[in-house]
Amino acid sequence: MIGRPGIDATSDKSWSPSLQKAWPYFIMGVSQTWLDLISRYAEDGRKKPVTVAEMRAFYLEISKEVEATWKREGGHAFLHHLNALFGYGPVNLRGNIEMNF
Repeated sequence: MIGRPGIDATSDKSWSPSLQKAWPYFIMGVSQTWLDLISRYAEDGRKKPVTVAEMRAFYLEISKEVEATWKREGGHAFLHHLNALFGYGPVNLRGNIEMNF
């Protein structure tokens, strides 16, 4: 019988069991924030695309705005506040670099 996997099946198997079970709730919230940001940029009064070429240009413009927001504000809005949840303790980044935000 094929059943639905548990929510922790979406996590990285190299993580601890506790993190595997907790992480999906984090990524769902982050995903909701990202989708809401895209919607807000798309609904800001600009002309809606009609043709395929207009749609491509529209989505490219929205993507650039979301990426610019991430670059400009992501460090504080996301990384700093996530670091605050963990008491501003350092985190190991790739290459064994420790950093706090």
